[in-house]
Amino acid sequence: MKYTGNGGEAHLSFSVRDKELLITMTDTGVGISPEDHDQIFERFYRVDKARTRQVGGHGLGLPIAKWIVESYKGTIQVSSEKGKGSTFFIKIPIK
Repeated sequence: MKYTGNGGEAHLSFSVRDKELLITMTDTGVGISPEDHDQIFERFYRVDKARTRQVGGHGLGLPIAKWIVESYKGTIQVSSEKGKGSTFFIKIPIK
């Protein structure tokens, strides 16, 4: 929500398929350049360092999300393009 802005949208969906919990989060926010996709899950990484003071944060949200997902033997991935929003895909096996 932090990067979606006023009037933007965020959608969260859950489903179960082939013994996996699938969680998808899509927003209409600022988006993330493809060259930053791998790095956004690293601790303290900020895509736009200039906005740190304006938006706040320390670059820990996505690394913590990744740690939680991986602790359940799952995966988290992003599909995003700068200026066009982002979609995060989480898959967690169900026992």
